[in-house]
Amino acid sequence: MSKSLLQHYYVHILLPNKHRIKSLHLSNPFTVDFILSSSNFLSKLNRLETFIVDHVESKCLEELLNHLTCLPNLSSLTITSIDKIAHLNNLYIHILRLPALKYCKVSFDEDYRFESLTMATNECTSIEHLVIGDGVRLEVLHRLLSYVPQLCRLSCQSLIGYDNLSTEINISMKNLTHASLDL
Repeated sequence: MSKSLLQHYYVHILLPNKHRIKSLHLSNPFTVDFILSSSNFLSKLNRLETFIVDHVESKCLEELLNHLTCLPNLSSLTITSIDKIAHLNNLYIHILRLPALKYCKVSFDEDYRFESLTMATNECTSIEHLVIGDGVRLEVLHRLLSYVPQLCRLSCQSLIGYDNLSTEINISMKNLTHASLDL
């Protein structure tokens, strides 16, 4: 899509209907950059329930998630990054703080040098269905699960480090009915 065509869609379709948009799918880095540079457009989508962003560059992810935190109806989020993410902790924290989120699917190519997420103490999220594509380290998954006590469905497409775990994982998942873990 050309920049002029995207600008036309933005001005004549997206902006006039921002109060009605319930679902938005951005499918390439160019559209993500354009939307992020468009004066807080995302944070004005008060009725947005489903947001899918494919092929986003890691440098845009934190800003993107900052815009989503004020959306009261965002219940479904799907994010696929196209490059390695150095500060995955920050992204997970932003996602976990989305107030109405029930479904979350992330596919992050993590840079394995980052500090691990801390265990939740009093923080929890409303996420009921979590899908993690690409690889996730077992200790990161363990800590993520401490934030999602309402989780009913879990899918991890590649679990890393399960063979050298030195501590026992013990988290009560009372609502978990479906789990799919690729080892």
